[in-house]
Amino acid sequence: MLVPINWLKEYVNIDKDIKEFADMMTMSGSMVETVTYLGEGIENVVTAKINKITPHENAQKLIICTMFDGKEEYQVVTGANNVSEGDIVPFAKVGAKLPDGTKLKKAKLRGVESFGMLCSGQELGMSSSIIPKNMEDGIYIFSSDVPIGIDAKEALGLDEYVIDFELTNNRQDCNSILGMAYEAGATMGEKFIMPDFKIEDKSNDINDKLSVEVKNTDLCKRYCARLLRVKKVEPSPLWMQKRLMACGIRPISNIVDVSNYVMLELGQPLHMFDYDKLEGHKIIVDTAKDGETMVTLDNIERELDDKMLLINDENRGVCVAGVMGAANSVVDDDTKNIVIESANFGKNSIRRTSRKFGLRSEASAHYEKGINPLITRYAIDRAASLLVEIGACELVEGLIDENFYEKEPVKMDIDYNDVNKLLGSDISAEEQVKLLDLLNFEPKLNGDIISITAPLLRDDVNIKEDVIEDIARMYGYNNLPSTLMESSNYISEKNTYYRDKNALKDALVAAGALETLTYTFTSKEKLDELGFDENDIRSKYLKVINPLGEDTGYMRTSMMVSMLEALSFNYSRKNKERVLFEVGNVFFNDKFDELGLPLQKEHLVIGKYNTDFFEIKGIVEYLFNKFRIKGVKFIKAEENMLHPSRSAYVCIDDKIIGYIGNVHPVLLKKYNLKEDVVVAELDVKTIIELYDKEVVFKEFPKFPALERDIAVVVDEDVYAGEIIDEIKKAGGKYLVKAEVFDVFTGEQVGEGKKSVAAALNFRAEDRTLTDEEIDVTFSKIVKALDENLNAKLR
Repeated sequence: MLVPINWLKEYVNIDKDIKEFADMMTMSGSMVETVTYLGEGIENVVTAKINKITPHENAQKLIICTMFDGKEEYQVVTGANNVSEGDIVPFAKVGAKLPDGTKLKKAKLRGVESFGMLCSGQELGMSSSIIPKNMEDGIYIFSSDVPIGIDAKEALGLDEYVIDFELTNNRQDCNSILGMAYEAGATMGEKFIMPDFKIEDKSNDINDKLSVEVKNTDLCKRYCARLLRVKKVEPSPLWMQKRLMACGIRPISNIVDVSNYVMLELGQPLHMFDYDKLEGHKIIVDTAKDGETMVTLDNIERELDDKMLLINDENRGVCVAGVMGAANSVVDDDTKNIVIESANFGKNSIRRTSRKFGLRSEASAHYEKGINPLITRYAIDRAASLLVEIGACELVEGLIDENFYEKEPVKMDIDYNDVNKLLGSDISAEEQVKLLDLLNFEPKLNGDIISITAPLLRDDVNIKEDVIEDIARMYGYNNLPSTLMESSNYISEKNTYYRDKNALKDALVAAGALETLTYTFTSKEKLDELGFDENDIRSKYLKVINPLGEDTGYMRTSMMVSMLEALSFNYSRKNKERVLFEVGNVFFNDKFDELGLPLQKEHLVIGKYNTDFFEIKGIVEYLFNKFRIKGVKFIKAEENMLHPSRSAYVCIDDKIIGYIGNVHPVLLKKYNLKEDVVVAELDVKTIIELYDKEVVFKEFPKFPALERDIAVVVDEDVYAGEIIDEIKKAGGKYLVKAEVFDVFTGEQVGEGKKSVAAALNFRAEDRTLTDEEIDVTFSKIVKALDENLNAKLR
């Protein structure tokens, strides 16, 4: 936030130099980002009057101006086309210096000597975005009441230091000049002074001319309106223009400038309506209708929805609350009467609307941070008094104040010993009371207990630690003693679950996989794309109350979305295919734990593009072998997100702990993945619970093994795991290992069929097996496959 020091001094006595003041503010918790002197590099530039303008005989585009600085006249040749005789302008004399380093010298232009230069605002270091529109591309012209011969920096408000404060989100009360005066006063040990103005409503004439109805009190806690008659629309006074420009806002007209001035001074945005354009002379505050449209001030037709707060007259919308007004009620040069709106709108509603429209103004930025409803009336009264004071308007007596805000002041008792214990300090109770009094906490000391009442504008004060923080920053963080933290040298062992989870990750890294880290937030649309059945717990999404955006409004119920996003991100950047994995939480809205919190589980997801089913299956099997987990099976899966014939559930002792499979082509298109993608998702807790940490060593076999290969033709829907299960059942005690090493489909095996080849190992512990013994077992295997799976020996 930009704060001009001279404006700040109007409300609080600051007797320190700028550097010391900035340091003090930083140490008291108001972080200073930059300190800027607006007139840096400007020397010998004064205000001067153009007494006479004559054409240049040798150049059509040049003129000769006779300048008067209050003492003598100077001849200046210029190409400016927006000046007239009698104008008062910034005049850089010979020897003057400008912000860009230019030093003015006497010059001769087309044979005519020139003793200086007329300056534009940009040439004096002013941004084009804050210079009044009519002077944006030409010489800066002062109003006629500016004295001649004074320093132009003073006249332009450039003889000014501006501090840019970085405000924390919890201190919305500081988002104004008055808020920073409150902080500066406490830091300097001075009481700040409120603006001096007064409005007396002897009657309530406004009720005969205007009515206000607030239908949505959740999004509008307070709505104030005043009616004024416009006397004249003209440029605002120079003092007001200078303050606005120092804060980065372009002066426009007296009415608009007052609105912006009060917003900066008090932190409350205002809006002005042309009273005579309000149909029925009514204001109705309610949410818009879905699909309703409005042409805003920037002449863009915008579509609204039923979550946006709208200001309506009797028949139509006239303003998107807190964001932008409509073209149908704009104040212009023909406006005779204005309605001032000062309202408190819900910050989340304003943020959502502003982001959807892609509009972010000073007003919406203030609303998004939150505004205390107690300032609403004070701001509208301040604006009305300024408009009357500068001669822009005449007040119609009376105020409409629809107030639905109630707040009891926060009161608490704090033991001053607790303050010192938390801060590691030795601040006396009397000193603590003094510091709190500077912040208007109304402290009262009774023994060791300090009773306080927090200022109503301090929404950030709710618990005793908030008050202790204020004591610490007013005392000065730099004054707190530096002490070493007391601790023990004992280092506890890692949690066994955490240690085993790290072992799981290490195993995957050893297999060549890369770990990813993604958000647990996702969108409802992406979860819906996974196609979970309505009875599936994974279809019970948990909605986030205050989401970062529409794409992060729900907690994920499956890690599939996160893995596909990571794979898509890498694929779109043409990164080499690598196995990726992540261990993260999934959340369910159907089951709750003993604390009443939504159930969350930790899942492992593994994925890769440009791969096949068996590579990822191999990694999964490697993990189970590494953790010495037995009883693992792969059975047919029915998941809409997976390929129907290239997917399987992962089971341990008939309990499903996850899935593995090729991602369905329809889902791949949504993530712009044009290669085959295989993903596996497993329950981490189950894997760790079954982790067999006991390593059992067996003696090497003394007798050789016999190997046989078998290839059978089966229906395409028969899983390789089913074939291996049948082989192991029929293989008897001599079969020690059975592994699939090939799967083939093609014309040779027939339509709807596939060939599965497996390697079988046979061994006896007490002797070398004979071929005859193996033949008997092999025949049993072939028979079992034929009878149970209709598998034919190839």
